[in-house]
Amino acid sequence: MSRSRHIKSTTHSEELVIGVAKLLSDTTHKLSDVQLNVGGKIFHCHKLILALKSPYFEQKLYPSSSSAAAAAAAAAVSEQIVLNDVSADVFDKVLQFMYTGEAELSVKNVQQILRAADLMKLTELTTFCLDYLTNSISTHTCLRYWELAEQKNLASLALTCQRLCVKEFGNIRSSSALSSLSEKMMRDLLEDDELMVDSEVDVCETLMTWLNSQTQSGNSVHPYQLLTHIRWSGVPVEYIKTKLLTNKALMTDHQCFEFLSKVISYQLTGVQFNGLNTFHRPSTGVEQCVVIVGLNDGNTISADVHRISLQRKDLITSVQTIPCRMPRQAATCVSGNQLYVTGVGRGNSETWKWESVVGWTRCADMIQRRGEHCATFVNNTSMYVLGGFIDSEEASLDSVEQYNTVTNKWTEVRQLMRAVDSVACAVYKTSIYVFGGIELNEDDVDCVQEFDTATKLCTELTQHLPQPERLLRAVMWDKSVILINRRTCLIFDLEQQTFQERNQFAAGVDQFGLVLENQRIFIIGGGIDQTDSAGNVTWTRSDEVKSVAVMDIINNQSTPNWIHHAKLPSPAAISAYATMTLPT
Repeated sequence: MSRSRHIKSTTHSEELVIGVAKLLSDTTHKLSDVQLNVGGKIFHCHKLILALKSPYFEQKLYPSSSSAAAAAAAAAVSEQIVLNDVSADVFDKVLQFMYTGEAELSVKNVQQILRAADLMKLTELTTFCLDYLTNSISTHTCLRYWELAEQKNLASLALTCQRLCVKEFGNIRSSSALSSLSEKMMRDLLEDDELMVDSEVDVCETLMTWLNSQTQSGNSVHPYQLLTHIRWSGVPVEYIKTKLLTNKALMTDHQCFEFLSKVISYQLTGVQFNGLNTFHRPSTGVEQCVVIVGLNDGNTISADVHRISLQRKDLITSVQTIPCRMPRQAATCVSGNQLYVTGVGRGNSETWKWESVVGWTRCADMIQRRGEHCATFVNNTSMYVLGGFIDSEEASLDSVEQYNTVTNKWTEVRQLMRAVDSVACAVYKTSIYVFGGIELNEDDVDCVQEFDTATKLCTELTQHLPQPERLLRAVMWDKSVILINRRTCLIFDLEQQTFQERNQFAAGVDQFGLVLENQRIFIIGGGIDQTDSAGNVTWTRSDEVKSVAVMDIINNQSTPNWIHHAKLPSPAAISAYATMTLPT
């Protein structure tokens, strides 16, 4: 009985491949069973080869349905298939690949071959095209390739192109291919923190060029959403007035006009609002910081000065110490690139100015020494200090002083209605609003005083705080003031003069720093007193810097989502602090 034997040809695969390749060059077409009409040119092909290589042709040539209609369709295509979405030259290259596994790719044809490969579901050819495109991306091709990747949902290629566009923004922003970007692609560029620019004005110019091209092409876009990705802290107010407010594409959109009007107000007053992006791009070489002057550990108050990056987590650095004694409750405010500290020195009457390049400079002393007061700028040259306390006399103050940064002189300007210390203040239009505080008898007060800097008159509002409060901190938000202390959080509507309570956002500590930047509120340090069973009071300080979205407070989110931002060099109470734009 003979045994079975397994045989295997050593030439079968090669002969089959060669034979299939020869089918394509066979001018007799004797084995062809289907014709493809591509751009008027007839290609004599073979259904089996097409179906084996391409799911697209398999469905056309061998429909899965057994219905009469499907059978009729299959019979029709057995004669001729018309392809309208690809050129004859490109299809010739695709056909070469299907029959031989080879094709010649170039910068001129790769995009068209990729489109055809995607249409015909030729996975391997698509991969070859993507590899070619990825390896040949340059500043000259990245915009075109990105557009193609977005159209074909090629995520990896799209991301590679986008990263190069971000890195080479200065070179591609003047390219004619910029107009071909979709609104989504333009938004992806604008919102990228790593966009390489020297100035945010360059970003605005690029956006204007793109918007104008879309208008000329009749494309419908939504420019307001794009404006929210501009870093407005780096755009001069004159540029907004002369360039943006004169742009037709923007001014025909009411939402854009309202937004830019608010941006101008922000540039003049510092008041932020929903949708305003204020963090600088790293490539511009500056960032938003909070500067803290003095740390109170409960025993001593240091003269150390620290800057906390609000844009980068866990980044706190030391700067030049203030060359004077730091009391318990000094006050700080900023005008442009200058930070002013009031109520310092041995008599609590000194005023010092700090600039990142120059360092500390002593200014004229206040007329009345004071601490636990509030200080704020109403315009670039006029700083006001209001209320406060004189330790040596144990007296609260009602006096208001104005400092002129040009003349370096203090002037006493009227009084508050009530003498208070440990207050919070905020500026709206020409008025300074003073909230709560402590009176001479150590009682907390619930009053809201309005000092009009134009008339130099003070009035007490009929609307009071929901309850007496001391040691409030205040930040402006649009047309409201957000007030926070240890036990409460309030929103005061300056137009309606009404309060809303948001006590779930209370700080839980006293004597903390409170700043608002880039639509987030930051709480810095602070302390809390605890009384034991014997009646002894101890203070516990915090080193935590945390933040929460302003809109969480506005929308009354039930559970606050505080996020860790940084830690102070040591746990401390904070009284003198302000936000500034500083070099990185």
